[in-house]
Amino acid sequence: MLTPNVKFPVVNMSRVPINELFDEYRFPSGWGAITLLLYSPLGLILVILRFFMGFHVYLVASILPQLTSLRSFILRVMSFTLGVAVRQENQGNRDKSVKIIVANHLTPFDHLAMHLIEGSVTPNTGGWPTALGEVVGVIDLGAKQGNESLIQNSANHLQKPSSATLFAQPEGASTNGKKGLLKFNPWPFSLGPSLTSVQPVALSVWRPGIADITPSPLASRQWVDLFWFLFVPFTLFTVRYLPCVQKKDDESEEEFAERVQNLIAAALSLSPTKYTVSDKLEHEKRYLIELERASLMASQSPSVTSIQGVNMRNRMRGPVPITAELQRMAHQVKEVLPHVPLDAITRDLARSRSVDVTIANILEGQVAFQAEPIQTAASTSVPLWKPEKPFSSTPGSSPSSSTTSLSSSLDTSAPTFPKTASERMLSFQQRKDRLIENARRRYIEKNGLKIAGYNC
Repeated sequence: MLTPNVKFPVVNMSRVPINELFDEYRFPSGWGAITLLLYSPLGLILVILRFFMGFHVYLVASILPQLTSLRSFILRVMSFTLGVAVRQENQGNRDKSVKIIVANHLTPFDHLAMHLIEGSVTPNTGGWPTALGEVVGVIDLGAKQGNESLIQNSANHLQKPSSATLFAQPEGASTNGKKGLLKFNPWPFSLGPSLTSVQPVALSVWRPGIADITPSPLASRQWVDLFWFLFVPFTLFTVRYLPCVQKKDDESEEEFAERVQNLIAAALSLSPTKYTVSDKLEHEKRYLIELERASLMASQSPSVTSIQGVNMRNRMRGPVPITAELQRMAHQVKEVLPHVPLDAITRDLARSRSVDVTIANILEGQVAFQAEPIQTAASTSVPLWKPEKPFSSTPGSSPSSSTTSLSSSLDTSAPTFPKTASERMLSFQQRKDRLIENARRRYIEKNGLKIAGYNC
C-alpha cells in the first residue's frame, strides 16, 4: 500500500562530525576484550568449519533455481549455520508490487540478508567474482561505468517479466549506524516514470557481547570483514519495513532521495547528513596517514629522532626523485614555512603527497630539520631563536629588535601532539591562524608599511 505522505518524527538536523559516522576500531576494550580473548579458540574453529560448510551452501544455491521458496528456505537455514541470521519487522508494510527496496548501508553483506528473505539482487559495487556474486544476489548492472549505465541497466532489469526485486543502498558506503546516514545518491530514484515507488527498509546489525566485534570499521576490506563474520557466533540483521513511498509530481529525483533518506534516518533515530562517499574516502585517506605517522613515531628510537640521526638516515636513503609536481608543492610549503629547508620539505612530500599534510607534519614536529636563516628586507640573514617577548612593532623600536621578534614569532609548532582528533583539529586551526599572522607581519616589515592600529 503506497503512502506518499507518511510522516515520521523529525530528526535533529545538526551537523554530525564525519568521524562519528565510522568506527575506527574493530575490537572492544576492557572486559569485552577479555571475553573475546577467551572466545577466540572457539571462533577459530568456527571459521574452519564454516569455510567448508560455505562450499556446500554455494553448491546448493547454484543447483536450485532462483526465486523458489525451497531455495530460500534451505539457504536461510544453511546461512544461519554460517552465522548469518535475519529477523523481519513490520512485514505488513511490505508491498510486493514495489520492485525497488532502498536501505541504509552497514556492512558489505547487507545484500545477503535481503537476498535470503526477498530473493533480491543488488548491483556489484564491491568487486564480487561473477560466479560467487550470483549465488549471494550480486549482479553486474554496470555500476563501474557510472550512474548513467547503472540506471539504464537497472531499469532494463526491472522491466523483464518475473525479474527479481532490486535492492539498493544509495549511501554508497557503510557507516556504523550510530549517528547518521550518508547523503543518498539519487540513482535508484531515477529509473523511469513507471518505477517511481520504493520500499524503504531500516537495517540494523547486532552481535552477542561475547564477541562484540565491529562489523565493518573504517578502512577495512570486505574479505577481512568476511573472516570476522565467520568468527563470531552469529550476526543478526534486523530488517524493518517502512511504508512504501511514491515520488511526487513536482519532486525532483534529488528531493525524492532526500525525503527517503530522512524517513529511514528518523526510523533509526539517526541524523541525515550531507556527507557523500567522496567525503568518506577523503576521511579514510587522512585516517590512514595518521596511522602511518603514528606507526613511524612508535618505531623511531631516540637516536633516530635527533636531527643528526635523521639527516644521516636521509643521506643513506639517497636522493628523492624530484618531479615537476613535487617541486611545485615543495615551493608552496616553502612560501608558508620559509625557515624549513627544501630538502626536508621534499622528503616529506614524497611520502605524504599532500601540501596540507606536510605542513601539518612540520608544525607538529614530525619532520626533523635544521632551520635556515630568513632573508629580511635589508637582506640580512637572521637565525631563528626562541623569543622572551612577543613581537612588537612600536615606533622607536630598532629594526634589528623588530626583525629578531619577527623571526622568532615564526615558531608555530605545537608543544605536544594532541591525543584526540578534535584537539588536533583545534591545534591545527590555531597554528594556521598564527601562520597567517606571521605572513602578514613579514609583508608589513618587508615593505615598511605603517598601518593605523597595527604598528603605529
